[in-house]
Amino acid sequence: MNEHPKRILLALDGSEQSYNAVEYAAGILAPGNAFFVLFHVLPTIPDIYYDLDAYAGGRAWIHTSHAWFLGQKRQMEEFMKTAKAALVRAGHPEENITENIQDKKVGIARDIAYEVQSGYDAVVLGRTGVSRIKDIVLGSVANKLLGRVSGTAVWFIGGKPNPGKILVAVDPSEGAQRAAEAAVSMGRGSDAEYILLHVQRGLMGYSPVMVEARMTVENEELQKRLREHQREQLGFLDHLKERVIAEGAPADKVRTHFISDVYSRAETIVDYAVKNDIGTIVVGRRGLSRVQEFFMGRVGYKVMQLANKSAVWVVA
Repeated sequence: MNEHPKRILLALDGSEQSYNAVEYAAGILAPGNAFFVLFHVLPTIPDIYYDLDAYAGGRAWIHTSHAWFLGQKRQMEEFMKTAKAALVRAGHPEENITENIQDKKVGIARDIAYEVQSGYDAVVLGRTGVSRIKDIVLGSVANKLLGRVSGTAVWFIGGKPNPGKILVAVDPSEGAQRAAEAAVSMGRGSDAEYILLHVQRGLMGYSPVMVEARMTVENEELQKRLREHQREQLGFLDHLKERVIAEGAPADKVRTHFISDVYSRAETIVDYAVKNDIGTIVVGRRGLSRVQEFFMGRVGYKVMQLANKSAVWVVA
């Protein structure tokens, strides 16, 4: 199945994690299957420094700030060259790579989101910091960007993930199935292996008091319903496997896995990825357009919190 190359926005900040994101993108996308835009929003000189011009010594502050600004720009230009070289070493044509360093217009997240509107298949950025919570939740660029970009896949890269395996967390929803198809489309032409994983909570996922009360009178019926649900999910996984193969995934590179009777689906997904050396976890966004909705106990959001050494794709 022929498709146009993907258009990928690499939102870079010059950090080590940002460079890791470049290397990951270089490895997960087959040469010729992507156009890259290396993008950086350069902080401008704060207006307060210009206000100081009217006071003694104000011009010295402006001069110092301007020198810092030029230094930051030069550093970022060097970083862009290094990032571009990494993509070229991975086999991506030099003519498929564009560099764009722009002054901040509104805010870093808003400026990135505005650039995304010009048409991209995915925006890629590194997770910063070491905390599972701090780097995503507390007002970071990643968090803000997720709230502003609803129609484009957002890839959060932590650590140095292995690009050879892609795990898609799936359920019968249409959003999850679109996520599986998007994963195949992105990985087309590479040697990536696809794992379609469905995780089902068991009775221990509910209140112990409720379970004890219901088990005394409904044990047989509850177990029967769980078994029926499991059979339905196994059938769904087989159907989805056929669907992604039809989308172009090599049949020998696609497998399914079903895990049942767990307390936390998100923890199970991340643990499975870690134990099987899977560097990429793909979750469907289910059409959510506001970050507040994504906060409310969503499996995908919890996966983002826990998978701090993986690549997590949030697919619309």
